Amino acid sequence: MTQDVDLFDREKALKCFGNEAILKEVLKQFLAEVDPMLARLRDAVGANDREEVRKAVHWFRGGLSYLFSPAAERACLDLDDLTQADPLPDLTVTLDALEFVMRRLQEHIQG
Repeated sequence: MTQDVDLFDREKALKCFGNEAILKEVLKQFLAEVDPMLARLRDAVGANDREEVRKAVHWFRGGLSYLFSPAAERACLDLDDLTQADPLPDLTVTLDALEFVMRRLQEHIQG
């Protein structure tokens, strides 16, 4: 149970949105954008484009703030923290961790 709440706290999200229909719509919209945003983020990491990485991470953090996913939020924070370093370190491992959590979140919500 703790793992599920760490991945997605449905009760908190439901309280935030007020009813199941609205929550489902928000989840549907967010999940529809996850794959394109992960691709955008992967391209930015491959190009060492700090600003584009930060924009993509900001998008994830914005959506995740309403979904109450501590695991995904931590992965975003780790990636964001690394973008502060100069020179920009290799972000691949941290991006892989975020992508893994996002896949788990997708499966959890859709399954």
